[in-house]
Amino acid sequence: VHNFIDGLIIATPPSQHAPMVMAALEAGLPVLVEKPLTASHAEARGLLKAVSQRGGLVMVDHIYLHHPAYQALKKKAAALGPVRRLTSSGGSWGPFRPDVTPLWDYAPHDVSLCLDFLGSKPLAIEASVEREKEPRGEGSLYDLRLRFSGDVTADMRVGNIMTAKHRSFTAFFSDRALHFDDMREDKLALHRFDARQRLLEPGEGVPHPADRPLDRVLKAFLAAIGSK
Repeated sequence: VHNFIDGLIIATPPSQHAPMVMAALEAGLPVLVEKPLTASHAEARGLLKAVSQRGGLVMVDHIYLHHPAYQALKKKAAALGPVRRLTSSGGSWGPFRPDVTPLWDYAPHDVSLCLDFLGSKPLAIEASVEREKEPRGEGSLYDLRLRFSGDVTADMRVGNIMTAKHRSFTAFFSDRALHFDDMREDKLALHRFDARQRLLEPGEGVPHPADRPLDRVLKAFLAAIGSK
């Protein structure tokens, strides 16, 4: 197998991730797996234990961490002082899946961005959900709040009953905010904001490379394989 396969990419329904990643680890193959890594905490802990015992490489495709606009946001943030608050939104109309809720479809992106940006784990998590039945399944909207040290909060809204597609991430500082909106042509801008933390238009565009996030993910996976 190793003469022909350098790495394995798994993009299947989440319920299949854990057994397929485990099989790849047992075969000694590096793995890039679509998010979410697993559909349960127990499965994720099982994979972590397997990696620690056998060695190997498991990389999760948190694609927005590799987005050039988000990476430019992180770089620009270093000059704006300490962050005060994060907000994030992700969702659309659908999908309505039989095996996972929209929390698994959308929230991994938002959570991964917040954790990566702050570089720490939350001290507390609050969550609420609104549900309504749709012809193809159950629709939901989730509001999540993560509380971090330094009185920093990260507020997220995700779900599969949004009338328009959303994917945004905003970092608020003392008097300005960096806003990444993947639905806009100008995906990253620096804004002033009012007393209610509403962004004031127009923002000042922040340049960033135009290459595709998936290309960056694949290059990172190849680099990780090459470094082992």
